[in-house]
Amino acid sequence: MKRIIGRSVFSFGRGLCICFGGCGLLVSPGLAQVNGPGPSPSSDFDIVLNLPGDEADITGASFESIGGVVGQTTQLNVGDDGTVGPGFHALSGSELNIRGGAVDNFFTANSGSEVNISGGAIGVEFEANSGSVVSVSGGSVRGGFDALSGSEVNISGGGFDQFFEASSGSEVNISGGNFGRNFRALPGSDVELIGGEFRFNGVDFGGGAIPLMSENDVFTGTLADGSAFIFYGFELNPDTPVSFKVGDILAGVTLTVVDLPQIDTTPIVIDTPITRGSAGLRAGQELTVIAGGDLGDDLAVVDATLNVEAGAVGDFADVANSVVNISGGTVGDDFHAYSGSEVNISGGAVGESFDALPGSEINISGGMLGRGFNASPSSDVELVGGEFGLNGADFTGDTISLANGDYFTGTLADGSSFVFSGFSGDSLNNVTLTAADLPPIDPNPIVVNATVVSGPSGLRAGQELTVVAEGVLGNNFSVVDATLNVEGGTLGDSVETSNSVVNISGGNIGLDFRAFSGSEVNINGGNVGLGFRAFFGSEVNINGGTVGGSFDAVSGSVVNISGGTVGRNFGANSGSEVNISGGTFEDQFRISGGVVNISGGTLGDQFMAFGGVVNISGGTFGDNFGAGFGTELNISGGTFGDSFVVLSGQVNLRGSEFSIDGMPVSNLQSGQTVTIAERGLTLSGVLSDGELFSVDLNSDANGIIPPSEDFFSRFATLTVTLEVPILLGDVNQDGVVNFSDISPFIGVLSFQAFQAEADIDQNGVVDFSDISPFIGILTRI
Repeated sequence: MKRIIGRSVFSFGRGLCICFGGCGLLVSPGLAQVNGPGPSPSSDFDIVLNLPGDEADITGASFESIGGVVGQTTQLNVGDDGTVGPGFHALSGSELNIRGGAVDNFFTANSGSEVNISGGAIGVEFEANSGSVVSVSGGSVRGGFDALSGSEVNISGGGFDQFFEASSGSEVNISGGNFGRNFRALPGSDVELIGGEFRFNGVDFGGGAIPLMSENDVFTGTLADGSAFIFYGFELNPDTPVSFKVGDILAGVTLTVVDLPQIDTTPIVIDTPITRGSAGLRAGQELTVIAGGDLGDDLAVVDATLNVEAGAVGDFADVANSVVNISGGTVGDDFHAYSGSEVNISGGAVGESFDALPGSEINISGGMLGRGFNASPSSDVELVGGEFGLNGADFTGDTISLANGDYFTGTLADGSSFVFSGFSGDSLNNVTLTAADLPPIDPNPIVVNATVVSGPSGLRAGQELTVVAEGVLGNNFSVVDATLNVEGGTLGDSVETSNSVVNISGGNIGLDFRAFSGSEVNINGGNVGLGFRAFFGSEVNINGGTVGGSFDAVSGSVVNISGGTVGRNFGANSGSEVNISGGTFEDQFRISGGVVNISGGTLGDQFMAFGGVVNISGGTFGDNFGAGFGTELNISGGTFGDSFVVLSGQVNLRGSEFSIDGMPVSNLQSGQTVTIAERGLTLSGVLSDGELFSVDLNSDANGIIPPSEDFFSRFATLTVTLEVPILLGDVNQDGVVNFSDISPFIGVLSFQAFQAEADIDQNGVVDFSDISPFIGILTRI
């Protein structure tokens, strides 16, 4: 027990109870203190707590709670700067009034409790259980609001992010507020939308029950407080669980028509941030965002006009039957343009996952576009510009649709370059290409040494740009047929390159760098973020610096690594070539195909190969080295940690000595390959690079998957090949290098023959370049 300002905190089962003095025996929950909607007078409660005030915060640890004591009622008031931690429960007999501050994740309103939210920020996974009453008039809920069976939820304002769900048996009355994506009024729930201007697929719709929405259906309207909303039909795939579907469900929703606030049709100009929950445009309204303006997340634009000249629009903006003009500023991720919308993009920056849905019209002549651009079938998308290319070749068609593995490049009319690729989540379906005169290219090298506000969004053919200390370039930078040098400063996330050279010797590069065909990326310093991907036809050379984890060498790429540090979860995929002669790798190096050649470097734990050819002639490997089905593993050198596991595939060892349980492998001659079929023994020896090795050929994992010690499946093939070490300079093969080797060396050189001992520089031929190193060996005798 611990004392907190005259209160005791007792643990009872799953929760904790806050009460004054001694709580006495905890027998059963008390009756709810519910005096109608809204906060009740504090004088009605036995215990009143205020945050901040009585405490700086309530941690919420171990499911801390209020209420739940027989015959006792508790009111908790959370104001500005008050905080409630994760896992908090409002139990029977409690009233929680959230006017400000913050409530962390996993809040639960239990039976007999009342929760009133008029401000503050609520974390994810808010749950209203049976018998609870929740009223929301303001504030924001970050996501995952669940109204469960038997709960009553009244919403007249506030903001709700993703996944509001009304379960069967719940009662939800909505007259205001803003709602994010994936609104779920499930069958059996009682959800009432109170407002007007209701339209189903653009057609006026009166009160009463609405039909169940199908895929691509759009339902719009205005709530009683004047907030516009857009609901979008569900993906119709019966094999997809509801929790993974994308879209809104309006099953059993009823509409109640009331008088709405009068519309102000005077054009609105926003130059300051607006509060969350107040954004949205109704029919006939027009709003312009300029410098300093910020509309926040979950903006709904219905039958209206939105102009973005500067400033910002947040994530999850939805527009239906509206006109949107973007000439500057920033628009966040997950923008959805529904049927009847016209979006004109001539500048600015648009975030990831832009969706042009069926019936929408999108005209793009400038600006910067994030990844995941989706031009849906039946949408009308136009790209205005030139220098179009498909998979590295000029493209002169009038329309473009991306097939799997394609990437499409070009320059928009304002001079902004772009790269679209299915590998980046882009989908182009019958997109119209309109030729336009492009701005002339400035051939002078560009140096960026400060934050670029309105500078290049990318590089076009023939351009060269260098980022130095203090230089900053933003996200989604595209480099097409150009040269980019990063010597210092910062380059943002989601860089894409095609047919270009990128030299990184310093600075910081953001997440998700992608190199497409024809790109050469040389990394000799600096820091490159997580998620680097090298695609078909690209070459990446790493000799220094730090490259973050989840690096992927995709089919057709070549990656050469001789130095630097590479983060965990490096992937060599089918069809790639990876050559490693140095550098340091963190854990979880994975191979799923291709060819990997390792002659040096340090690789961490959990090296796993499932497919492809892996040639190891040197390097240091940590614990848990493994190979699986489809892998050909050729080992002639290197050192290995504990737990060498071979589940299947073929392992070929090359060395100068091989023994089984301490006895030399019988009848093994130089150059001869022998299959080792025995299991339950120990194979040891000396690899071709002189490193000692020893591996237990256990074939029983004792039920542990994956095995925790050496394991060699009976389904795996194991061979050993004896290689007698070559003594360079011993041309007469008498075991020593001395002056008696001079005459045979001259003979091999004169007849242009080949002998390994005479190939002193080991370049595969015996020629005059071997004379000097041969003399060097003799002079050291």
